[in-house]
Amino acid sequence: MNLQRQINSLINKEHWWNEAQPVVVGVSTGVDSMVLLNSLEHLPKLIRPRIIVAHVNHHLREQSTIEERFITEYCRSHHLELMVGNWDPNDIHSGIEAKARQFRYHFFTEVMDEKGSTILLTAHQANDQAETVLMKLIRSGNLMECQGIQPSRPFHNGKIIRPMLSFSKNNIRAYARSHGLVWYEDETNFGDEVLRNRIRNQILPNLMKENPQVISHLTNFAKNLQSEIAGAEELASTFLQHQDLKVKNDRVSARSDLVKTDQLPILLRTLLKKLTTSVTLSDNQITEIMTLVKDFEKPQGKLQISNAYFFEKSYNSIMFFKQSPNNYDEDRDKSSFVVKLNTWNYDNNGFNFGIFDKNHVPKGKFDRVSYFDLATAQFPLSIRSGQPTDTIELKNGGHQSLRRLLINQKVPSEKRRHVKVLVDSKGQVLAIIGYKESRKSSPSATNGYELLVTRKDVTNE
Repeated sequence: MNLQRQINSLINKEHWWNEAQPVVVGVSTGVDSMVLLNSLEHLPKLIRPRIIVAHVNHHLREQSTIEERFITEYCRSHHLELMVGNWDPNDIHSGIEAKARQFRYHFFTEVMDEKGSTILLTAHQANDQAETVLMKLIRSGNLMECQGIQPSRPFHNGKIIRPMLSFSKNNIRAYARSHGLVWYEDETNFGDEVLRNRIRNQILPNLMKENPQVISHLTNFAKNLQSEIAGAEELASTFLQHQDLKVKNDRVSARSDLVKTDQLPILLRTLLKKLTTSVTLSDNQITEIMTLVKDFEKPQGKLQISNAYFFEKSYNSIMFFKQSPNNYDEDRDKSSFVVKLNTWNYDNNGFNFGIFDKNHVPKGKFDRVSYFDLATAQFPLSIRSGQPTDTIELKNGGHQSLRRLLINQKVPSEKRRHVKVLVDSKGQVLAIIGYKESRKSSPSATNGYELLVTRKDVTNE
């Protein structure tokens, strides 16, 4: 089966887009991208998208201007839409390759937005995959990185797709020659200054002398590894659903007490994928996290894993969350208010609570019911954030600090930031909402009030 038929079959099978749906195609004028573009033009009408060509002139080579003129004329004569981005490298003195790539993909997102597209196609092929796998093995050996290039993954407001990832360079060149295509070679690919070029020009050719099928074997290795990891992540995701999994904005957490040590790396990476922002862990970070989780003498701990993201262990739970590294307590709930009697309130730890007089006590079962004999001078009552130095009166006449109470009850750090206390007009703490109350009176008290606390949804009656 020739390359065009394989492309047709693949697109029919995957249903990546509908007929005439706008699709952005990154075209550099190299042989790979010109073959991708040409094969898209020759798709059957029912699976042919609306093609928007996106070309970036990096102005790094004299040939760049010629290439821009070529793709402009090609698109005009083939009645294709073309968007050209121009990068100014004059002020860039280091990391040019990475910055050029960053500009290129940012430009692609702009084109997607302008044209209403959710799909970006790039012309990565099997040799690129083989080079990537070898490069990752040489640099780190990290299992997740050694998966190589994904055939499809989320990107911007949609996805990036590489339809030619299973086709070798030889097959692509054969297609280009048989269709009389014109393309341009990037002479920087022939220099050996960067690792990828050394792999392309030296290592892979020598490996192919040992076995001509090495490209195919490396691409199959990547494909099989991707499949194995996807299966493991699916099982991990199912397991996490039974581990009190919680996902909210840039915060994800789960129980960890049932997690076996050998399962932890895949569970951690599966948790991270549920964040709204892509965050990856190095092998060293995985080791640090595992050391913290297994340290039973340290029930709580926190590690910074990137500029904005943290890992936190708190008793039997683990969490990844986004937070300013310089303002760890910036999201502490500092709100306070005067209590309105006979009304339900809600706090960020999931507690519904209210102070009710004898004539307005709602019916139902509640998690906590506490009775207080309050004098008129103690009103108004207020709710405020708890402070570590707050103390509560015990039945034996002693006192216990809020900090010690929360430690004893193994309340996670995340919840401690949102603990609320009920205080009277003199500032005396009457209750730590949801956790403990000061010395209580009986239901028959003269000036009796009931503090009701529940985690269930409540309806005022």
